[in-house]
Amino acid sequence: MACTDDRENGVRGAQPLSMVKLRRTVRILRAFSWALPLFGGACTRSAAMPRDDGERIVQATLRLLTSDGKPICIDDRTTGRPLAIYATMRMAPLPSGQPLAWHTPGPLRPPVELSNTQLYHDSLGSESAHLRDPDNGGASLPWMLQRRLDETATVQARAGVDESVMISSRWAPGVRARWWPVNRLSRHCSPTYTLSNPTWSASTGYITVMTEHWGATYGLDRGPTGWRPVGQWTNWLY
Repeated sequence: MACTDDRENGVRGAQPLSMVKLRRTVRILRAFSWALPLFGGACTRSAAMPRDDGERIVQATLRLLTSDGKPICIDDRTTGRPLAIYATMRMAPLPSGQPLAWHTPGPLRPPVELSNTQLYHDSLGSESAHLRDPDNGGASLPWMLQRRLDETATVQARAGVDESVMISSRWAPGVRARWWPVNRLSRHCSPTYTLSNPTWSASTGYITVMTEHWGATYGLDRGPTGWRPVGQWTNWLY
């Protein structure tokens, strides 16, 4: 067959048998992933335009993430608690907690991703894969705004309610929202972003973004024209 290569015809001594099977499985799943949107599209319930505060917070975050003109792929459903990592970081003792702060918000753009092969070799100890520590490009916010975001986030982390949101690609230019297995298997759309569930009060909301081992929590304010990001908590590595 034209798709058979020598690695599958007796030259398996060059690499573990489990790796060969894994590559076969990934190729099959990637081929099948092209058909998944045909079956999954009818099940998507995201609205053409945001209808409530949770969806509007997600939309405002998507617009920020693509504000540099670069497209993103994103899982089409939010998941997870938005302030879980923030609350854990706030418990860090000095001096570890000293540099933590809210910054001027901007897109979360990690460096070039590590391939699955690099991560696999790192797990075997044959190669060493290094992840660059994230940084915050924006300046630290004024003290009064820092304090307000911290106080509101502390309350929301303990008693806030978060809701899952179905994301539409039409909410912001450059956004491609797809079912998460399709994003993980496709080579044609990267990097892939995951958004947490949003949480909000009358005037302030929060959401967390993760991509390529970098994470960031954004604080948003409700204004006359809708929600807008006003702060980005110190980025972290996961």
